[in-house]
Amino acid sequence: MTGLEIRAATAADSDTVCRVAFSLLEPVGPGECTHEILRPATEQMLGKADDVFAFLAFHEGRPVGLIVLNRCTALGEFGETTEL
Repeated sequence: MTGLEIRAATAADSDTVCRVAFSLLEPVGPGECTHEILRPATEQMLGKADDVFAFLAFHEGRPVGLIVLNRCTALGEFGETTEL
């Protein structure tokens, strides 16, 4: 795949992150989660820059992927993937 760009998501990307994450939930079927419910949680998540890291993948300017990592600690620090 040529033209793939991956970059860290910022608070300015909250709507894009929300739309990509919501598209992951849609195939699961109808539920209580809506874009209106997911948007505030997405904004809050992106505001925790020390604990949560989100990266967006774009192909030809269109968002095509998302990964969200949470900082965890056990005997050392590591990232746990919570969205992919």
